[in-house]
Amino acid sequence: MTKYANLTDKQCKNIEVQVKELGVIILENDAPAKTTTCNEVVCPICNGALEVYTIGKSYVISCPFDGVITSFRGFSNPSYFKEQPA
Repeated sequence: MTKYANLTDKQCKNIEVQVKELGVIILENDAPAKTTTCNEVVCPICNGALEVYTIGKSYVISCPFDGVITSFRGFSNPSYFKEQPA
């Protein structure tokens, strides 16, 4: 079960914007998994550095102690959207 940080939607969005502005989130098709520690933006609960996990066009911003702050799952495989024969 995923633990989510006890933050408001506004706090989560603000953190997401700050991390994106730093250029920590780089999304590319078929990019390998990578975890980056973001010391410039801290968790508002514990003031600890955040972790940014990226893979392909997906990312998760989280605090190692307080849980997930925000995430986005992008689909890089166009065949995912194609209708499958019955």
